[in-house]
Amino acid sequence: MSIACNYCDNPSMGYCRHCGRPVCGKHLRGGSCIVCEIALCNVCKKRLSVTKCIVCGTLACTGCLVELDNVRRICKTCASRGAPFVYRTSRIERIARISEKARKWLKSLSR
Repeated sequence: MSIACNYCDNPSMGYCRHCGRPVCGKHLRGGSCIVCEIALCNVCKKRLSVTKCIVCGTLACTGCLVELDNVRRICKTCASRGAPFVYRTSRIERIARISEKARKWLKSLSR
């Protein structure tokens, strides 16, 4: 008895090299299943992506990302171009600035 494809229950022809799912010829492309093919890093096309670049939005793996801090990452392509948005303030920093301005404005009204 052959193993069924994870997507269509037809007999599998191989396994995905990334996730190991058994897949038929219809769902196996270049050694990757259809789901892993969509999730591949758009920079190296070898490993599964983990997140999107905050500058250009491309999917990238850990090897193709440059970590700016604990949260923000950009792809090596944008980093090599000296991405102008690398130094953008985070959303929390912007909210804190707005809150400080609002606090000062409200204080000026009460005088």
